[in-house]
Amino acid sequence: MNIRDVMQHSVMSASPNTSLALAWQLMKDHRIRHLPVVSDTQLVGIVTDRDIRGAFPSTATSLSQAEIVYHLGTTPVASCMTQDLMTIGPEADLRQGAQRILESPFSCLPVVEHDQLVGILTETDLLRAYLITYTSLHLPLTVQDYMQPLPHIATPDDLVRSAYQRMCTLRIRHLPVVTNGQQLMGMLSDRDVRQAEASTDPQLAAGESVDRLDQLTVGEIMTTPVYTVSGNTLIADAGQRLLERKLGCLPVVHAGNQLDGILTVTDLIRAYVTQPGLPPIEVDRNWYETFFDHHYQQGFSGFTTPDITQRQVAFIVKTLDLPPHSRVLDLGCGSGRHSLALGERGLQVVGYDLSETLLALARHDGDQRWFPIEFVQGDMRTLPYQDQFDAVICYFSTYGYFSDDDNRRVLEQVAVALKPGGKFLLDLTNRETALHHLATRRWWTGEQDSLLLEEAHFDARQSRFTHRWTLIQADGSRYHFPHMHVRAYALHELIHFVADVGLSVLGVYGSENGELFQPLISPRLILLAEKRGARLTL
Repeated sequence: MNIRDVMQHSVMSASPNTSLALAWQLMKDHRIRHLPVVSDTQLVGIVTDRDIRGAFPSTATSLSQAEIVYHLGTTPVASCMTQDLMTIGPEADLRQGAQRILESPFSCLPVVEHDQLVGILTETDLLRAYLITYTSLHLPLTVQDYMQPLPHIATPDDLVRSAYQRMCTLRIRHLPVVTNGQQLMGMLSDRDVRQAEASTDPQLAAGESVDRLDQLTVGEIMTTPVYTVSGNTLIADAGQRLLERKLGCLPVVHAGNQLDGILTVTDLIRAYVTQPGLPPIEVDRNWYETFFDHHYQQGFSGFTTPDITQRQVAFIVKTLDLPPHSRVLDLGCGSGRHSLALGERGLQVVGYDLSETLLALARHDGDQRWFPIEFVQGDMRTLPYQDQFDAVICYFSTYGYFSDDDNRRVLEQVAVALKPGGKFLLDLTNRETALHHLATRRWWTGEQDSLLLEEAHFDARQSRFTHRWTLIQADGSRYHFPHMHVRAYALHELIHFVADVGLSVLGVYGSENGELFQPLISPRLILLAEKRGARLTL
Protein backbone atom coordinates (compact mmCIF):
# COMPACT_ATOMS: atom_id res chain seq x y z
CA MET A 1 0.00 0.00 0.00
CA ASN A 2 1.43 3.40 -0.94
CA ILE A 3 0.54 7.05 -0.34
CA ARG A 4 -1.56 7.39 -3.50
CA ASP A 5 -3.86 4.61 -2.29
CA VAL A 6 -5.04 6.51 0.80
CA MET A 7 -4.30 10.24 0.34
CA GLN A 8 -6.93 12.94 -0.15
CA HIS A 9 -6.92 13.79 -3.87
CA SER A 10 -9.16 16.84 -3.62
CA VAL A 11 -7.28 19.52 -1.66
CA MET A 12 -8.53 22.93 -0.54
CA SER A 13 -5.70 25.45 -1.02
CA ALA A 14 -4.98 29.17 -0.99
CA SER A 15 -2.69 31.50 -2.91
CA PRO A 16 0.05 33.49 -1.16
CA ASN A 17 -2.09 36.65 -1.54
CA THR A 18 -5.19 35.15 0.07
CA SER A 19 -6.12 37.27 3.09
CA LEU A 20 -5.95 35.90 6.62
CA ALA A 21 -9.68 36.57 7.04
CA LEU A 22 -10.58 34.53 3.96
CA ALA A 23 -8.21 31.71 4.89
CA TRP A 24 -9.71 31.64 8.37
CA GLN A 25 -13.23 31.43 6.91
CA LEU A 26 -12.21 28.61 4.55
CA MET A 27 -10.84 26.61 7.46
CA LYS A 28 -14.02 27.03 9.48
CA ASP A 29 -16.31 26.26 6.56
CA HIS A 30 -14.44 23.07 5.62
CA ARG A 31 -13.54 22.04 9.19
CA ILE A 32 -9.80 21.89 8.48
CA ARG A 33 -6.75 23.08 10.40
CA HIS A 34 -4.19 23.26 7.56
CA LEU A 35 -4.34 25.11 4.26
CA PRO A 36 -1.66 24.46 1.62
CA VAL A 37 -0.47 27.62 -0.14
CA VAL A 38 0.01 27.20 -3.90
CA SER A 39 1.46 29.60 -6.45
CA ASP A 40 1.16 28.70 -10.15
CA THR A 41 0.42 25.04 -9.27
CA GLN A 42 3.59 24.85 -7.12
CA LEU A 43 3.42 24.29 -3.36
CA VAL A 44 5.11 27.22 -1.59
CA GLY A 45 3.94 26.82 1.99
CA ILE A 46 1.24 25.88 4.45
CA VAL A 47 -0.76 28.00 6.87
CA THR A 48 -2.51 26.67 9.97
CA ASP A 49 -5.29 27.94 12.18
CA ARG A 50 -2.66 28.59 14.86
CA ASP A 51 -0.63 30.71 12.42
CA ILE A 52 -3.67 32.86 11.76
CA ARG A 53 -4.54 33.15 15.45
CA GLY A 54 -0.97 34.24 16.05
CA ALA A 55 -1.48 37.05 13.52
CA PHE A 56 -4.51 38.39 15.42
CA PRO A 57 -3.81 41.61 17.34
CA SER A 58 -3.32 41.01 21.05
CA THR A 59 -6.13 41.53 23.53
CA ALA A 60 -4.36 44.72 24.63
CA THR A 61 -4.57 46.25 21.13
CA SER A 62 -5.71 49.82 20.71
CA LEU A 63 -7.14 49.02 17.29
CA SER A 64 -10.85 49.39 16.81
CA GLN A 65 -13.06 46.50 15.70
CA ALA A 66 -13.12 47.90 12.17
CA GLU A 67 -9.33 48.29 12.12
CA ILE A 68 -8.86 44.67 13.22
CA VAL A 69 -11.17 43.45 10.48
CA TYR A 70 -9.30 45.61 7.94
CA HIS A 71 -5.94 44.25 9.14
CA LEU A 72 -7.02 40.63 8.76
CA GLY A 73 -8.72 41.32 5.45
CA THR A 74 -5.62 42.89 3.88
CA THR A 75 -2.81 40.79 5.37
CA PRO A 76 -1.83 37.88 3.06
CA VAL A 77 -1.27 34.35 4.32
CA ALA A 78 2.27 34.57 2.90
CA SER A 79 3.12 36.74 5.91
CA CYS A 80 2.67 33.89 8.39
CA MET A 81 2.79 30.65 6.39
CA THR A 82 5.46 27.98 6.94
CA GLN A 83 7.67 27.65 3.85
CA ASP A 84 10.16 24.97 4.90
CA LEU A 85 7.89 21.96 4.43
CA MET A 86 8.26 18.23 4.73
CA THR A 87 6.55 16.53 1.79
CA ILE A 88 6.28 13.06 0.30
CA GLY A 89 5.70 11.52 -3.13
CA PRO A 90 2.55 9.60 -4.04
CA GLU A 91 4.42 6.35 -4.71
CA ALA A 92 6.21 6.28 -1.35
CA ASP A 93 5.55 3.45 1.10
CA LEU A 94 2.68 4.22 3.48
CA ARG A 95 4.65 3.57 6.65
CA GLN A 96 7.35 5.93 5.44
CA GLY A 97 4.58 8.51 5.24
CA ALA A 98 3.52 7.64 8.79
CA GLN A 99 7.08 8.01 10.02
CA ARG A 100 7.46 11.36 8.31
CA ILE A 101 4.15 12.73 9.56
CA LEU A 102 5.25 11.92 13.13
CA GLU A 103 8.40 13.98 12.55
CA SER A 104 6.43 16.86 11.02
CA PRO A 105 5.05 19.73 13.13
CA PHE A 106 1.74 19.28 11.29
CA SER A 107 -0.83 16.48 11.40
CA CYS A 108 -0.82 16.27 7.64
CA LEU A 109 1.72 15.85 4.85
CA PRO A 110 1.48 17.52 1.42
CA VAL A 111 1.90 14.99 -1.40
CA VAL A 112 4.01 16.42 -4.21
CA GLU A 113 4.78 15.02 -7.66
CA HIS A 114 6.92 16.90 -10.20
CA ASP A 115 6.92 19.91 -7.84
CA GLN A 116 3.09 20.09 -7.95
CA LEU A 117 0.65 19.46 -5.11
CA VAL A 118 -1.34 16.33 -6.01
CA GLY A 119 -2.88 15.45 -2.65
CA ILE A 120 -2.60 15.56 1.10
CA LEU A 121 -2.04 12.76 3.59
CA THR A 122 -3.73 13.17 6.98
CA GLU A 123 -3.52 11.28 10.24
CA THR A 124 -7.06 10.02 9.59
CA ASP A 125 -5.94 8.50 6.28
CA LEU A 126 -3.10 6.73 8.07
CA LEU A 127 -5.39 5.53 10.85
CA ARG A 128 -7.70 3.94 8.30
CA ALA A 129 -4.77 2.13 6.66
CA TYR A 130 -3.40 1.05 10.05
CA LEU A 131 -6.72 -0.52 11.03
CA ILE A 132 -6.90 -2.45 7.75
CA THR A 133 -3.41 -3.88 8.32
CA TYR A 134 -3.90 -4.41 12.03
CA THR A 135 -7.23 -6.25 11.65
CA SER A 136 -5.77 -8.66 9.11
CA LEU A 137 -3.03 -9.65 11.59
CA HIS A 138 -5.41 -10.35 14.53
CA LEU A 139 -3.02 -8.82 17.10
CA PRO A 140 -4.61 -8.83 20.62
CA LEU A 141 -3.45 -5.32 21.57
CA THR A 142 -5.45 -3.15 23.93
CA VAL A 143 -5.77 0.58 24.58
CA GLN A 144 -3.57 0.40 27.68
CA ASP A 145 -0.67 -0.69 25.44
CA TYR A 146 -0.63 2.69 23.65
CA MET A 147 -2.54 5.24 25.75
CA GLN A 148 -0.92 8.25 27.39
CA PRO A 149 -1.29 7.97 31.18
CA LEU A 150 -1.55 11.09 33.35
CA PRO A 151 -2.47 13.49 30.52
CA HIS A 152 -2.60 17.29 30.84
CA ILE A 153 -6.05 18.41 32.00
CA ALA A 154 -8.31 21.44 32.45
CA THR A 155 -11.14 22.22 34.84
CA PRO A 156 -14.58 23.60 33.90
CA ASP A 157 -13.77 26.96 35.56
CA ASP A 158 -10.55 27.58 33.58
CA LEU A 159 -10.72 30.45 31.11
CA VAL A 160 -10.64 29.27 27.50
CA ARG A 161 -7.78 31.68 26.68
CA SER A 162 -5.61 30.17 29.43
CA ALA A 163 -6.44 26.58 28.49
CA TYR A 164 -5.80 27.21 24.80
CA GLN A 165 -2.46 28.88 25.48
CA ARG A 166 -1.47 25.78 27.43
CA MET A 167 -2.48 23.59 24.47
CA CYS A 168 -0.36 25.69 22.10
CA THR A 169 2.65 25.55 24.42
CA LEU A 170 2.36 21.77 24.81
CA ARG A 171 1.52 21.33 21.08
CA ILE A 172 -1.55 19.24 21.88
CA ARG A 173 -5.07 19.45 20.50
CA HIS A 174 -7.13 17.94 23.33
CA LEU A 175 -7.53 18.54 27.06
CA PRO A 176 -9.71 16.28 29.24
CA VAL A 177 -11.88 18.42 31.52
CA VAL A 178 -12.11 16.95 35.02
CA THR A 179 -13.30 17.77 38.53
CA ASN A 180 -10.92 17.96 41.46
CA GLY A 181 -11.59 14.27 41.98
CA GLN A 182 -10.37 13.42 38.45
CA GLN A 183 -13.88 12.60 37.28
CA LEU A 184 -14.21 13.24 33.55
CA MET A 185 -16.69 16.03 32.73
CA GLY A 186 -15.94 16.72 29.06
CA MET A 187 -13.22 17.37 26.45
CA LEU A 188 -11.77 20.63 25.18
CA SER A 189 -10.38 20.46 21.63
CA ASP A 190 -8.91 23.04 19.30
CA ARG A 191 -12.09 22.58 17.25
CA ASP A 192 -14.15 23.70 20.25
CA VAL A 193 -11.96 26.81 20.44
CA ARG A 194 -12.44 27.55 16.74
CA GLN A 195 -16.21 27.22 17.08
CA ALA A 196 -16.19 29.50 20.12
CA GLU A 197 -14.56 32.18 17.99
CA ALA A 198 -17.44 32.09 15.51
CA SER A 199 -19.74 35.09 15.22
CA THR A 200 -23.30 35.64 14.07
CA ASP A 201 -21.84 38.27 11.72
CA PRO A 202 -19.19 36.58 9.52
CA GLN A 203 -17.63 39.96 8.62
CA LEU A 204 -16.85 40.59 12.28
CA ALA A 205 -15.90 37.03 13.22
CA ALA A 206 -12.15 37.52 13.06
CA GLY A 207 -12.19 40.71 15.09
CA GLU A 208 -14.59 39.56 17.80
CA SER A 209 -12.61 36.37 18.37
CA VAL A 210 -9.80 38.43 19.88
CA ASP A 211 -11.94 39.24 22.94
CA ARG A 212 -14.23 36.25 23.16
CA LEU A 213 -11.72 33.69 24.48
CA ASP A 214 -10.98 35.93 27.49
CA GLN A 215 -14.61 35.86 28.57
CA LEU A 216 -15.59 32.20 28.16
CA THR A 217 -14.82 29.35 30.56
CA VAL A 218 -13.87 25.84 29.47
CA GLY A 219 -17.13 24.49 30.92
CA GLU A 220 -19.12 26.69 28.55
CA ILE A 221 -17.59 25.38 25.32
CA MET A 222 -16.29 21.88 26.13
CA THR A 223 -17.69 18.86 24.31
CA THR A 224 -20.05 16.77 26.39
CA PRO A 225 -21.05 13.99 26.66
CA VAL A 226 -17.78 12.36 25.68
CA TYR A 227 -17.11 9.04 23.97
CA THR A 228 -14.76 7.00 26.16
CA VAL A 229 -12.95 3.66 26.23
CA SER A 230 -11.41 1.53 28.94
CA GLY A 231 -7.84 0.28 29.13
CA ASN A 232 -9.02 -3.20 28.13
CA THR A 233 -10.72 -2.05 24.91
CA LEU A 234 -9.13 -3.60 21.83
CA ILE A 235 -7.12 -1.21 19.67
CA ALA A 236 -9.19 -2.19 16.62
CA ASP A 237 -12.41 -1.19 18.39
CA ALA A 238 -10.97 2.08 19.69
CA GLY A 239 -9.56 2.98 16.28
CA GLN A 240 -12.87 2.25 14.62
CA ARG A 241 -14.64 4.52 17.08
CA LEU A 242 -12.18 7.32 16.33
CA LEU A 243 -12.88 6.95 12.63
CA GLU A 244 -16.66 6.66 12.86
CA ARG A 245 -17.06 9.61 15.22
CA LYS A 246 -14.34 11.69 13.48
CA LEU A 247 -12.55 12.11 16.77
CA GLY A 248 -8.91 12.93 17.39
CA CYS A 249 -8.83 11.59 20.92
CA LEU A 250 -10.58 9.16 23.28
CA PRO A 251 -10.39 9.54 27.06
CA VAL A 252 -9.57 6.29 28.86
CA VAL A 253 -11.63 5.82 32.03
CA HIS A 254 -12.47 3.22 34.65
CA ALA A 255 -15.37 2.84 37.10
CA GLY A 256 -17.10 6.09 38.01
CA ASN A 257 -15.76 7.85 34.89
CA GLN A 258 -12.37 8.32 36.57
CA LEU A 259 -9.74 9.43 34.07
CA ASP A 260 -6.84 7.01 33.46
CA GLY A 261 -5.36 8.51 30.31
CA ILE A 262 -6.06 9.39 26.69
CA LEU A 263 -5.61 7.64 23.37
CA THR A 264 -5.02 9.89 20.35
CA VAL A 265 -4.88 9.22 16.63
CA THR A 266 -1.19 10.13 16.82
CA ASP A 267 -0.64 7.32 19.34
CA LEU A 268 -2.05 4.83 16.84
CA ILE A 269 0.04 6.27 13.99
CA ARG A 270 3.10 5.76 16.17
CA ALA A 271 1.98 2.17 16.74
CA TYR A 272 1.74 1.76 12.97
CA VAL A 273 5.41 2.70 12.64
CA THR A 274 6.80 0.81 15.64
CA GLN A 275 4.60 -2.26 16.18
CA PRO A 276 6.88 -5.30 15.62
CA GLY A 277 3.99 -7.49 14.42
CA LEU A 278 3.27 -5.24 11.46
CA PRO A 279 5.07 -5.58 8.11
CA PRO A 280 8.33 -3.57 8.18
CA ILE A 281 8.74 -0.35 6.25
CA GLU A 282 10.04 -1.29 2.84
CA VAL A 283 13.44 0.30 2.19
CA ASP A 284 16.07 -0.27 -0.44
CA ARG A 285 18.80 -2.09 1.47
CA ASN A 286 21.08 -1.76 -1.56
CA TRP A 287 20.81 2.04 -1.62
CA TYR A 288 24.62 2.40 -1.78
CA GLU A 289 24.73 0.82 -5.25
CA THR A 290 23.20 3.90 -6.90
CA PHE A 291 23.71 6.65 -4.31
CA PHE A 292 27.29 7.61 -5.16
CA ASP A 293 26.86 8.95 -8.71
CA HIS A 294 27.58 12.34 -10.30
CA HIS A 295 24.72 13.87 -8.28
CA TYR A 296 26.58 12.87 -5.12
CA GLN A 297 29.75 14.59 -6.31
CA GLN A 298 27.83 17.77 -7.06
CA GLY A 299 25.77 17.90 -3.86
CA PHE A 300 28.27 16.65 -1.30
CA SER A 301 31.41 18.42 -2.49
CA GLY A 302 30.95 21.13 0.12
CA PHE A 303 31.29 18.61 2.96
CA THR A 304 35.07 18.52 2.54
CA THR A 305 37.80 20.99 1.58
CA PRO A 306 41.51 20.52 0.75
CA ASP A 307 42.35 21.80 4.24
CA ILE A 308 40.06 19.21 5.87
CA THR A 309 41.58 16.45 3.76
CA GLN A 310 45.16 17.46 4.62
CA ARG A 311 44.30 17.62 8.33
CA GLN A 312 42.74 14.15 8.20
CA VAL A 313 45.67 12.70 6.25
CA ALA A 314 48.18 14.21 8.68
CA PHE A 315 46.35 12.42 11.50
CA ILE A 316 46.23 9.16 9.54
CA VAL A 317 49.97 9.23 8.84
CA LYS A 318 50.87 10.14 12.41
CA THR A 319 48.56 7.53 13.95
CA LEU A 320 49.55 4.65 11.67
CA ASP A 321 53.27 5.58 11.97
CA LEU A 322 54.22 3.72 8.78
CA PRO A 323 57.65 3.70 7.11
CA PRO A 324 57.94 5.09 3.52
CA HIS A 325 56.61 2.92 0.71
CA SER A 326 54.26 1.00 3.03
CA ARG A 327 51.25 -0.48 1.27
CA VAL A 328 47.91 1.05 2.29
CA LEU A 329 44.39 0.02 1.28
CA ASP A 330 41.92 2.94 1.26
CA LEU A 331 38.60 1.11 1.72
CA GLY A 332 35.62 3.05 0.37
CA CYS A 333 37.98 5.57 -1.22
CA GLY A 334 35.28 7.42 -3.19
CA SER A 335 36.87 10.07 -5.43
CA GLY A 336 40.26 9.31 -3.93
CA ARG A 337 40.98 12.42 -1.88
CA HIS A 338 42.71 10.46 0.93
CA SER A 339 44.37 8.02 -1.45
CA LEU A 340 45.98 10.80 -3.47
CA ALA A 341 47.10 12.76 -0.42
CA LEU A 342 48.66 9.62 1.10
CA GLY A 343 50.38 8.91 -2.22
CA GLU A 344 51.91 12.38 -2.08
CA ARG A 345 53.52 11.34 1.21
CA GLY A 346 55.32 8.41 -0.32
CA LEU A 347 52.94 5.57 0.52
CA GLN A 348 51.88 2.90 -1.97
CA VAL A 349 48.09 3.18 -2.02
CA VAL A 350 45.30 1.08 -3.46
CA GLY A 351 41.92 2.82 -3.57
CA TYR A 352 38.91 0.47 -3.41
CA ASP A 353 35.29 1.47 -3.95
CA LEU A 354 31.98 0.21 -5.36
CA SER A 355 31.16 3.39 -7.32
CA GLU A 356 32.67 3.41 -10.80
CA THR A 357 31.57 7.04 -11.14
CA LEU A 358 33.68 8.18 -8.19
CA LEU A 359 36.59 5.93 -9.18
CA ALA A 360 36.67 7.56 -12.62
CA LEU A 361 37.10 10.94 -10.90
CA ALA A 362 39.84 9.49 -8.70
CA ARG A 363 41.73 8.05 -11.68
CA HIS A 364 41.45 11.37 -13.53
CA ASP A 365 42.89 13.29 -10.58
CA GLY A 366 45.64 10.68 -10.19
CA ASP A 367 46.59 11.01 -13.86
CA GLN A 368 46.79 14.78 -13.45
CA ARG A 369 49.26 14.36 -10.56
CA TRP A 370 51.27 11.52 -12.13
CA PHE A 371 50.74 9.28 -9.10
CA PRO A 372 51.04 5.50 -9.55
CA ILE A 373 47.90 4.80 -7.51
CA GLU A 374 45.74 1.81 -8.35
CA PHE A 375 41.98 2.35 -8.09
CA VAL A 376 39.93 -0.86 -7.99
CA GLN A 377 36.17 -1.30 -8.30
CA GLY A 378 34.63 -3.89 -5.96
CA ASP A 379 32.51 -4.73 -2.91
CA MET A 380 34.26 -4.35 0.44
CA ARG A 381 32.55 -7.52 1.67
CA THR A 382 34.62 -9.59 -0.80
CA LEU A 383 38.15 -8.18 -0.95
CA PRO A 384 40.57 -9.96 -3.33
CA TYR A 385 43.56 -9.52 -1.00
CA GLN A 386 45.38 -11.64 1.59
CA ASP A 387 48.31 -10.54 3.81
CA GLN A 388 49.14 -7.70 1.40
CA PHE A 389 48.78 -4.42 3.28
CA ASP A 390 50.64 -2.71 6.09
CA ALA A 391 47.52 -0.69 6.84
CA VAL A 392 43.86 -0.42 5.88
CA ILE A 393 41.90 2.78 6.39
CA CYS A 394 38.11 3.15 6.22
CA TYR A 395 37.51 6.85 6.61
CA PHE A 396 34.70 9.42 6.68
CA SER A 397 31.83 7.17 7.89
CA THR A 398 32.21 4.59 5.11
CA TYR A 399 31.15 1.73 7.39
CA GLY A 400 27.76 0.46 8.54
CA TYR A 401 25.98 0.37 5.18
CA PHE A 402 24.98 -3.29 5.46
CA SER A 403 23.34 -5.71 7.89
CA ASP A 404 25.23 -6.51 11.11
CA ASP A 405 26.40 -9.81 9.62
CA ASP A 406 27.71 -8.14 6.47
CA ASN A 407 29.29 -5.29 8.44
CA ARG A 408 31.14 -7.91 10.47
CA ARG A 409 32.15 -9.62 7.21
CA VAL A 410 33.82 -6.37 6.11
CA LEU A 411 36.03 -6.50 9.19
CA GLU A 412 36.85 -10.13 8.48
CA GLN A 413 37.98 -9.12 4.98
CA VAL A 414 40.10 -6.33 6.45
CA ALA A 415 41.80 -8.76 8.82
CA VAL A 416 42.56 -11.14 5.94
CA ALA A 417 43.95 -8.33 3.75
CA LEU A 418 46.34 -7.07 6.46
CA LYS A 419 49.84 -8.41 6.92
CA PRO A 420 50.60 -9.76 10.42
CA GLY A 421 51.15 -6.66 12.52
CA GLY A 422 49.24 -4.50 10.03
CA LYS A 423 47.05 -1.68 11.33
CA PHE A 424 43.41 -0.77 10.72
CA LEU A 425 42.05 2.77 11.17
CA LEU A 426 38.25 3.17 11.19
CA ASP A 427 36.61 6.62 11.31
CA LEU A 428 32.91 6.98 12.17
CA THR A 429 30.46 9.58 13.38
CA ASN A 430 30.03 9.31 17.15
CA ARG A 431 26.45 8.10 17.60
CA GLU A 432 25.86 9.85 20.93
CA THR A 433 26.86 13.35 19.83
CA ALA A 434 25.17 12.86 16.43
CA LEU A 435 21.90 12.14 18.24
CA HIS A 436 22.35 15.18 20.47
CA HIS A 437 22.74 17.44 17.44
CA LEU A 438 20.32 15.61 15.15
CA ALA A 439 18.23 18.03 13.08
CA THR A 440 15.26 16.68 11.16
CA ARG A 441 15.98 19.13 8.32
CA ARG A 442 19.19 20.88 7.27
CA TRP A 443 20.38 22.71 4.17
CA TRP A 444 23.83 22.50 2.57
CA THR A 445 25.45 24.26 -0.38
CA GLY A 446 26.68 22.19 -3.33
CA GLU A 447 28.46 22.89 -6.60
CA GLN A 448 27.04 25.04 -9.42
CA ASP A 449 24.74 27.03 -7.10
CA SER A 450 22.91 23.87 -6.05
CA LEU A 451 21.34 23.25 -2.65
CA LEU A 452 21.19 19.99 -0.72
CA LEU A 453 18.32 19.27 1.66
CA GLU A 454 18.92 16.67 4.36
CA GLU A 455 16.03 15.07 6.28
CA ALA A 456 17.25 12.78 9.06
CA HIS A 457 15.68 10.20 11.35
CA PHE A 458 17.09 7.80 13.94
CA ASP A 459 15.58 4.37 14.56
CA ALA A 460 16.51 3.55 18.17
CA ARG A 461 15.41 -0.07 17.89
CA GLN A 462 17.87 -0.79 15.07
CA SER A 463 20.39 1.96 15.91
CA ARG A 464 20.24 3.21 12.33
CA PHE A 465 20.25 6.69 10.88
CA THR A 466 18.07 7.26 7.83
CA HIS A 467 18.93 10.25 5.68
CA ARG A 468 16.77 11.49 2.81
CA TRP A 469 18.75 13.84 0.57
CA THR A 470 17.30 16.09 -2.14
CA LEU A 471 19.55 17.97 -4.57
CA ILE A 472 17.99 21.18 -5.85
CA GLN A 473 19.62 22.58 -8.97
CA ALA A 474 19.95 26.27 -9.78
CA ASP A 475 17.10 25.93 -12.30
CA GLY A 476 14.79 24.51 -9.58
CA SER A 477 14.88 20.89 -10.75
CA ARG A 478 15.24 18.25 -8.05
CA TYR A 479 17.00 14.93 -7.70
CA HIS A 480 15.98 12.62 -4.83
CA PHE A 481 18.78 10.34 -3.69
CA PRO A 482 17.93 6.83 -2.49
CA HIS A 483 17.33 6.87 1.26
CA MET A 484 20.63 6.35 3.07
CA HIS A 485 20.46 3.78 5.91
CA VAL A 486 23.55 3.56 8.10
CA ARG A 487 24.04 1.40 11.18
CA ALA A 488 25.44 3.49 14.05
CA TYR A 489 27.71 1.45 16.30
CA ALA A 490 28.62 2.14 19.90
CA LEU A 491 32.25 1.65 20.95
CA HIS A 492 31.61 -1.58 22.85
CA GLU A 493 29.99 -3.11 19.75
CA LEU A 494 33.00 -2.26 17.57
CA ILE A 495 35.45 -3.65 20.15
CA HIS A 496 33.49 -6.89 20.15
CA PHE A 497 33.48 -7.03 16.34
CA VAL A 498 37.21 -6.43 15.86
CA ALA A 499 38.09 -8.95 18.57
CA ASP A 500 35.96 -11.57 16.82
CA VAL A 501 37.92 -11.18 13.57
CA GLY A 502 41.36 -11.33 15.16
CA LEU A 503 42.17 -7.64 15.59
CA SER A 504 43.17 -5.91 18.81
CA VAL A 505 42.31 -2.32 19.66
CA LEU A 506 45.31 -0.06 20.20
CA GLY A 507 43.48 3.22 20.80
CA VAL A 508 40.27 5.18 20.32
CA TYR A 509 40.27 8.87 19.41
CA GLY A 510 37.58 11.54 19.37
CA SER A 511 38.81 13.65 16.44
CA GLU A 512 41.77 14.28 14.15
CA ASN A 513 43.25 16.42 16.93
CA GLY A 514 44.27 13.16 18.59
CA GLU A 515 42.42 13.49 21.92
CA LEU A 516 41.07 10.31 23.47
CA PHE A 517 37.47 9.38 22.74
CA GLN A 518 34.78 10.72 25.11
CA PRO A 519 31.33 9.28 24.32
CA LEU A 520 29.25 12.34 25.19
CA ILE A 521 31.59 14.97 23.75
CA SER A 522 33.68 13.65 20.86
CA PRO A 523 32.40 14.39 17.33
CA ARG A 524 34.08 11.30 15.87
CA LEU A 525 34.78 7.71 16.89
CA ILE A 526 38.18 6.77 15.40
CA LEU A 527 39.35 3.28 16.25
CA LEU A 528 42.91 2.02 15.73
CA ALA A 529 43.41 -1.76 15.71
CA GLU A 530 46.22 -4.17 14.86
CA LYS A 531 46.42 -7.69 13.45
CA ARG A 532 48.05 -9.21 16.51
CA GLY A 533 47.33 -9.72 20.21
CA ALA A 534 47.97 -6.21 21.47
CA ARG A 535 46.13 -5.12 24.62
CA LEU A 536 43.38 -2.51 24.62
CA THR A 537 44.65 0.99 25.38
CA LEU A 538 42.10 3.74 26.01
